[in-house]
Amino acid sequence: MKAIDLYSGIGGWSLGLKMAGIEVIQSYEWWKPAATTLQKNLGGAVSQVDIRNLSLDELPIDVDLVVGSPPCTQFSYSNRGGSGDIEDGLRDISKFLEVVEHLRPKYWVMENVPRVASILRNELAPGGRLQRFNNLVEVIEVVDCASFGVPQRRRRMLAGKFPFEILASYTKLTPARTLSDIVGALANDPVIDPVYECALPLFRVTDNEFEAPLNEEEARLNREAKQYHPVYNVMPFPEPMGRPARTVTATETRVSRESLIVLDPAEESCRRLTTRERACLQSFPISYQLFGKSYSDRQKMIGNAIPPVLTYHIGHSILGTKPEALPPISESEYQHLLPDEIPGIAYQRTAAKVYPATRRFRAAIPHLRFGSGFRFDLSNDCIGGEFSWRVRFYFGASKDYRCIEPNDDILDMARSALTNKGPFDAAMDLLDTRLGYIGHCDLKGIQDVWTHRSRTGLGPFAIVDALGNCVPEIAAILLPDQTANIYPFIADLVNSSSLNGTFSHQTSKQKIRKICLPVFTGLLISAWFNRITKVP
Repeated sequence: MKAIDLYSGIGGWSLGLKMAGIEVIQSYEWWKPAATTLQKNLGGAVSQVDIRNLSLDELPIDVDLVVGSPPCTQFSYSNRGGSGDIEDGLRDISKFLEVVEHLRPKYWVMENVPRVASILRNELAPGGRLQRFNNLVEVIEVVDCASFGVPQRRRRMLAGKFPFEILASYTKLTPARTLSDIVGALANDPVIDPVYECALPLFRVTDNEFEAPLNEEEARLNREAKQYHPVYNVMPFPEPMGRPARTVTATETRVSRESLIVLDPAEESCRRLTTRERACLQSFPISYQLFGKSYSDRQKMIGNAIPPVLTYHIGHSILGTKPEALPPISESEYQHLLPDEIPGIAYQRTAAKVYPATRRFRAAIPHLRFGSGFRFDLSNDCIGGEFSWRVRFYFGASKDYRCIEPNDDILDMARSALTNKGPFDAAMDLLDTRLGYIGHCDLKGIQDVWTHRSRTGLGPFAIVDALGNCVPEIAAILLPDQTANIYPFIADLVNSSSLNGTFSHQTSKQKIRKICLPVFTGLLISAWFNRITKVP
């Protein structure tokens, strides 16, 4: 059986199909580092070409199978605030389908992000932009690569004409692999590939250099982004080792929600995964070499690839292999050996020593992070060279939330809400006594600590923690028996249009009763902080 591979990347399709026994006679890839990586690992005919401009007459004839992974960037929820550029992305989808229409292969499979499943269904329907190709498409399904033995939870859409039922049947046989399997294997000498069971001396395993562990600030920022993000779901930090990893992405910086951060027990510190660890999570063999010149190039080519363990199983489904006859991938006739040429080291970036003077900061205050759309944040602003540090109260649904910057008016309203003014005055006195020193700090000095221009003075995380440490004490002073007075005030604040304009999201009474005391406490602390740090 002969196949062509469109948008081939570094060879995730070609490698998996080759192990299944399907010959890829021609690959097409526009990005030179990826095309070079495919060529030097697997050989064969690789055309470096923009597939959008590829003439159909240049395609080989008598092709049994067309596969490929058009660029997914335009369909990603992380692009352009979640909207992406579907119009542009459909140009590649359309070109892929034009190739299928022209060659009329017996089978074809296109892979992309899950979002494309619904886009395809809509655009193939009458009146859609892909309507003319409707008769070509028999399968549109979303699968999790981990179900096929990839040590990574990676949900992908598969569309085309192929025996999906056979493919799905393989999930009952494939072993479950975890992040721990990969990290553990690459720490041994010799390294035994946890997927393919081939072995290499540790010094022959490339792209496995550890970078410097995360410093305290980087670890804190990662934790905040993953566990206390104002909109997105909670992620574990560090990564749990006993299950498949989260999705490997094309860009993983030292500080981001997407980066896979693991705890190194020996060093008692957190670190990013090595390039080789990420490649193994994508199920590439330890012998597969990456020919990108830079570290970011190698990140990109790994993150954009399709796992060859998945394509191996797709290949066998197309060959009609019954589940009981499916050989483990470690026993496939083709086993990838080290190529003759080995690339040099692509060095990773170290932590920045000094950051831009206007570096932004935002972090939630401990004890004032309630989930479900309620939180108090400390953040900075720089306008005309003047720095300010403010605490703001965010509440509501992710797509319909409001922000209040508590001030003296809020303080007056809060005090008026209490029948007994004594606890309120005691809370203010405690803040003046405990945290009054914050009001004497140079606001630019806080920014200098944050940008690493100064090693002395008060930094923003110290402020966040100091404010958070006062929350339990203030709440104890206010006492839970004040809830009857506090509840109407908080309910009016978060649900009343009198303060917030038209606001469709309404928080339930049960939710408000549960959090009204800590929210009231947060309003007092943040309004007090905003008053003492107000720029004249």
